[in-house]
Amino acid sequence: MLVPVMELPSRFVWWDLNSRQHLQHEQQRRSFLLVCGADAAQDVRAITLFKSLWPTYPSLSVLWSSYEGKTGGQIRCSPSSVRKRSSRSRNAAVHSGEAVQTTEQVWEEYFVDPSQWWDNRVEKKNPRAPDFKHKATGKALWVDGWYTPAWVKARLKANPMTQGYEAKDSQGAAQPNRHNGEDGGGSMHMQKASTMNEAITIVKNHLEQGIRVDSYMYVELLKRCLKQTDLKAAKEVHDCIIKSQMEQNVYVANNLLSVYIRCGNLHGARQVFDSLGKKDVISWNVMIGGYAQRSCAEEAMAIFNQMRQENVQADEITYLSILKACASPLALKWGREVHMHIKHDAFESDVRVGTALLKMYTNCGSIKEARQFFDDLTDRNVISWNVMVGAYAESGCGLEAYELYLQMLHEGFEPDAITYLCILKASASAGALEWVKEVHRHIREAGFESDVRVGNALVHKYAKSGSVDDARLVFDRMEERDVITWNVMIGAYAESGRGVEAYHLYLQMKGEGFQPDAVTYLSILNACASAGSFEWVKEVHSHAFKDGLGSNVRVCSALVHMYAKSGNIDKARLVFDRMKERNVITWNIMIGAYAESGRGVEAYDLYLQMKRKGNKPDAVTYVSILNACASAGAFEWVKEIHSHALSEGLESDVRVGSALIHMYAKIGSIDDAQIIFDRMKKRNIITWTAIIGAHAESGHGVKAYQLYLQMKREGFQPDAITYASILNACASAGALEWVKDVHSHVQEAGLESDLHVGSALVHMYSKSGSIDDAQIVFDRMKERNVITWTVIIGAYAENGRGVEAYKLYLQMKREGFQPDAITYLSILKACASAGALEWVKDVHSHVREAGLESDLRVGKALVHVYAKSGNIDDARLVFDRMEERDVITWNVMIGVYTGSGCSVEAYELYLQMLREGFKPDTITYVCLLNASASAGAMEWVKEVHSQIQEAGFESDLRVGNALVHKYAKSGSVDDARLVFDRMEERDVITWTAMIGAYAESGRGVEAYHLYLQMKGEGFQPDAVTYLSILNACASAGSFEWVKTVQSHLLKAGLESDLRVANALVHMYAKSGNIDEARLVFDRMEERDVITWNVMIGGLADHGRGQEALELFRKMNADGLKPDGYSFVAVLSACSHAGLVDEGRRLFRAMSLDYGIECNVLHYACMVDLLGRAGHLEEAMIFIGNMPVEADAATWRILVSACRTYGNVELGELAAKEVLKLEPECASTFVLLSNIYAAAGQWDQVSFIRCMMEERGIRKEPGVSWIEINNKIHRFVVGDTSHPEAKKIYSVLNNLIKKLRVEGYIPDTRLVLRNIDEEDKELALCSHSEKLAIAYGMMHTPVEKPIRVYKNLRVCTDCHTATKFISKVTGREIVARDVTRFHHFKDGVCSCGDYW
Repeated sequence: MLVPVMELPSRFVWWDLNSRQHLQHEQQRRSFLLVCGADAAQDVRAITLFKSLWPTYPSLSVLWSSYEGKTGGQIRCSPSSVRKRSSRSRNAAVHSGEAVQTTEQVWEEYFVDPSQWWDNRVEKKNPRAPDFKHKATGKALWVDGWYTPAWVKARLKANPMTQGYEAKDSQGAAQPNRHNGEDGGGSMHMQKASTMNEAITIVKNHLEQGIRVDSYMYVELLKRCLKQTDLKAAKEVHDCIIKSQMEQNVYVANNLLSVYIRCGNLHGARQVFDSLGKKDVISWNVMIGGYAQRSCAEEAMAIFNQMRQENVQADEITYLSILKACASPLALKWGREVHMHIKHDAFESDVRVGTALLKMYTNCGSIKEARQFFDDLTDRNVISWNVMVGAYAESGCGLEAYELYLQMLHEGFEPDAITYLCILKASASAGALEWVKEVHRHIREAGFESDVRVGNALVHKYAKSGSVDDARLVFDRMEERDVITWNVMIGAYAESGRGVEAYHLYLQMKGEGFQPDAVTYLSILNACASAGSFEWVKEVHSHAFKDGLGSNVRVCSALVHMYAKSGNIDKARLVFDRMKERNVITWNIMIGAYAESGRGVEAYDLYLQMKRKGNKPDAVTYVSILNACASAGAFEWVKEIHSHALSEGLESDVRVGSALIHMYAKIGSIDDAQIIFDRMKKRNIITWTAIIGAHAESGHGVKAYQLYLQMKREGFQPDAITYASILNACASAGALEWVKDVHSHVQEAGLESDLHVGSALVHMYSKSGSIDDAQIVFDRMKERNVITWTVIIGAYAENGRGVEAYKLYLQMKREGFQPDAITYLSILKACASAGALEWVKDVHSHVREAGLESDLRVGKALVHVYAKSGNIDDARLVFDRMEERDVITWNVMIGVYTGSGCSVEAYELYLQMLREGFKPDTITYVCLLNASASAGAMEWVKEVHSQIQEAGFESDLRVGNALVHKYAKSGSVDDARLVFDRMEERDVITWTAMIGAYAESGRGVEAYHLYLQMKGEGFQPDAVTYLSILNACASAGSFEWVKTVQSHLLKAGLESDLRVANALVHMYAKSGNIDEARLVFDRMEERDVITWNVMIGGLADHGRGQEALELFRKMNADGLKPDGYSFVAVLSACSHAGLVDEGRRLFRAMSLDYGIECNVLHYACMVDLLGRAGHLEEAMIFIGNMPVEADAATWRILVSACRTYGNVELGELAAKEVLKLEPECASTFVLLSNIYAAAGQWDQVSFIRCMMEERGIRKEPGVSWIEINNKIHRFVVGDTSHPEAKKIYSVLNNLIKKLRVEGYIPDTRLVLRNIDEEDKELALCSHSEKLAIAYGMMHTPVEKPIRVYKNLRVCTDCHTATKFISKVTGREIVARDVTRFHHFKDGVCSCGDYW
């Protein structure tokens, strides 16, 4: 049976003809004996061998190859020559009965009839092609073969047909036959050429001298080019080939193709290929293989299709090459097409082609088709099984690989080393330790455990499966090890974090004489990093340099990385700078090291240097440098790097895009982050999480939540980080419903027990005010860590539930968790909210035990909490014990002192801070200014102000505001205004502080003008501004201003603000319009105790005592409990209304029924109540029985009552008590003088006045004022300074005349000077309030009330006169004096003449 060799290339047994030993094992029951280069002697041996093997191997066939070989039974076979042999060669199949022809017999057959043979001697282009070929049988003969009989050569030489024959080159130029190696000396010269240039020079010289250069010389040159990958030399040889006109020589052209392809010049190779007129199968194979090597599947397929169109028969190499080209997912369709051709050409059963087919399907990701092809194979061998198992292993299909391995065993195939390597790889990918152990047992049984490759794989897979100790057992049992073995074991220790053992093994490796390679150093450096040993890194570094690996890019990159990981960035940079060669990874490591260390500037400089040196950044570079920009906070850098990434086409890279989103969000440019996200064609979970987190961190909760919903709609499944981000967004939006919605999604995803997600849920429920839900989530968590406990404790602390927080803290410690600094910050906050000093001390002791007392944050928290608990001394003790302090620490302690009113201590601490070299910041000065103000020390304010100017902080808004406020508090409003005017920047707080300063100092006009200026400059007043300006309006007594301000706050939507509404009620009452005040009060939807107190007090001031009492009762009926101020208001109402009995009852009820302790204000109200009613003795007794010492104001009230009722003796006694407490009190001297004058004791009056002059005490002049057209007009007694004074007096004189007609008689008793009656009347008629009323009558519409204000108590005569004026003129007059309001209408006053 004769079978062509290449039809069944895998189904033969190689035999050594001398030793008769198998060179390869038998495969699949069919055996073939291949004999190459057989001469007569070998023919005999082959036949003898065949006859001896025939009984054992009945299917054995014999094939001869006529290609030149070597003796000694060694096989040397050219695939091309064997492939071209026909099944009908000169050899006859012995088992079919045909005689085997020898070479001499074939020559004899030729000479019988030469016309039946093709003579190829002239036309052949490949020197290895046969000279003669039989036209029918295809038998081949070579003239110059060493085995050609001598008589044949002689006969051919003598034959007339060949006599004088000279072989011609490809262009027809005759050349002598090279029977004896005669080539003009070219080959010999070529052999002498030591370099490529010398060899090319020889060829060029031959061409110049006209010496023929044959194909052998060109092929030898091209092989040199191939070996050296020298494209330049190849092109020079190509030029010589063209000059020799041998470019159409297929043998030469094929070699030229191979060189161009190896050198990467596919374009040049294709030009040679296309210019080749006659191509053989090798030409096509080389070109297809070239495209396959460069992954040019489309071009390779085009060549393959062209080959088939030209009817060139594809061989095994063709299919191997084209299948390699098709081994990518995009080329699967072409791979399927090639598969069809393979089937058609009956190459499916070829082992190599079948293997390539399996690999093609696997690499294309089509394991299913690979398996289908494998299952369709009728004949399988171990290689087939290995390929399929390996395919599953490489695709991560560990279970399928293992099942196939078991099937292989079941079908009786004996696995080899390759099988075990593949299945071990599959076991690792599946992560099944049981599989590894089972396969290990099989390996031992098969005797492969001692195989180095298998042993290495076992070590590696045990380590990968998490069983490093089993890996070490295998390692220790290995009889033979190589560097890979040591690397695998060291790497196993390194990856499992067992750096010490890895390092010791590394030292053992060196001790046993093994030379570590680059991989060894990579592994051991990784181990050093896990062990955190900087010294080991340095030692390994020195070993690497000694071993000649100091310039290895990977090792040096690892060294840079390890030095950086060990915290020695400068050493890492030193290694980096010494590297002669760097790749992108090296640059990335160094840039990343700077980025992670927060050294953004250096990272950016290195990035620019990388670009300058021509290194192209990749995605990892951009991720690292963007991270560095975030640490540096450089917006411009991010923009520039973004433009670079855009130009490199990397913006759409998921990692780079995500990093850009994150960085833009970090620097506050959320719009840029959103633009990048919208432009990204491909997104993943990281991208979505980045943009959601960006919006969450920017406080755009609604947008973040919308993106989260969009993410879910697009089919992306959020991970734990996504949920943490969206929960943060929900917190910023304050949406409890969103939190609950996300919580349900978390539960569906099974992530509720995830530590990060669970902690985020607890935190967000707390933020949303649902602490109970937070506790439920916490209780459900199966696993907790310190962070989880800290979050729930912090949740309770932030919600003011200190008791629960403290209980959880104790439970945390009982369960063995060790609180960290953040935990202590949270529990200390909880202790502060609970105000529990004992808890603080307990936690403080735990802090000391944990060694965290020196922690800056914890120390500051302790200082703050001790201060909150009222223990300033312990706060200072903690402060003094702190080993390290920063400016914030000093600020906290200074703030503690200022908050506790210890201004001197605060200032001294500030001076100590300066002495210790700390530089105060704006917060320091804000705290210090607060201290200065509380001390009322103007010197301190000015001193601190000068230091603020030196530090350049005066322009700071907060500091400026504090200066304005503190100057005002210290009584220097003008200095406050100077600071205000110098401020380059102001905010609402600034304006409010200045307006408030004017208001508190009684400069209402300036406050109001400043308020108008504020609005004119476009600032929108807030609630506090309106409180200040309303207070200013009250001090100015301007009803119109109050109306104007009310219209403004109505537009601003602030009337419903409780504080503002209370101020409005108060200001209307203070401005004399109690009805408007009541209207605002009645409209209020919400009221507090202050609201009721203000209204009751207003009614009291306006003499509406009964209404005030009714309102007080209504307040009680509405369930609002009165406070101390409520009783001050209602007792004042009783006093002004003369309701003595009701006042007594309420006073008793205050302590008995309401449990309110009386203070000096309440006692003063009772003295006033009794004094106004004339119960002077009872008032005196009441003062004597008071449980507290009466203050000056209480005694002054009694003095005033004595004046009203003319009780000189008691008045003198009360006045003496006032002057004991306030020796310089002018009003007391005046009251006593009035008492004496009313009693006619003018000598005593003179005595009092002399005493006042001696002491420099001046009586406050009586001033009355009225507002006309938003302008205040002031008057004093006998005032003639007003521009309209003449007219005012004219109007007043006419008015007095009318009053006299109505019965008005001036009360001259009130003139406390010893002058005649007429002068007294004139003096009374020029009182300030009368002048103000006259001016009001001149300039106010008749229908509007005249509103007059006075800084002193209205005198009896003016009170009487005003009643007459209201009757005579029909005008309503509202007068406010220092104690109350008087509403005059139709001759009657609201006070009922009782004031």
